[in-house]
Amino acid sequence: MNILKRKGVFEDSLVVVVSDHGELIGERGKTLHGTFLYDELLRVPLMIKYPSSWDVEIEKREGYVSLTSLASFLIGLLEGQVHSDGELYSETVFAESYGVSNPIDPSLLSEAEKIRYSELNRYRIAVYHRGFKGIFNVTEWNFENIISYDPTIEVTEDIVKHMKKEIVKFLKTTTITKIPKIKL
Repeated sequence: MNILKRKGVFEDSLVVVVSDHGELIGERGKTLHGTFLYDELLRVPLMIKYPSSWDVEIEKREGYVSLTSLASFLIGLLEGQVHSDGELYSETVFAESYGVSNPIDPSLLSEAEKIRYSELNRYRIAVYHRGFKGIFNVTEWNFENIISYDPTIEVTEDIVKHMKKEIVKFLKTTTITKIPKIKL
């Protein structure tokens, strides 16, 4: 930023600061980022400074921002087709974990380690929707956990059904595999 300021181009610059994931540094007794879908890894900073000459409306909206929408948003800005940051926001966003990235030979593991390894080595999706977060196990086709970020609002069957619908919609638009029918 200081270099841009010294060169006299800071006011005319588009600056985007973002991270692709967080890092565990002792939280939950773990380090690095691995296969986990914890908020410490998924909820990352996003800061955008627009050139002073651009007329970009900054909306104060409820919801989430998915990094998957960032590229098209920035392209739209650069092409002059987007004039508000509102299109970054969504009621629902997703994150995925495909399991262990460096497979381990199961014969090297104890029985307890094999169980833990199998818990980590599965395709799972985190879905954030209207103040709720669910971890959905695609292989077993069920939610492992759903939490409410507001302690006064409970997770109801309607919330679970709606989040399952969001998962199915997400999978249908991001994969070419056949999605099994589920009871909602």
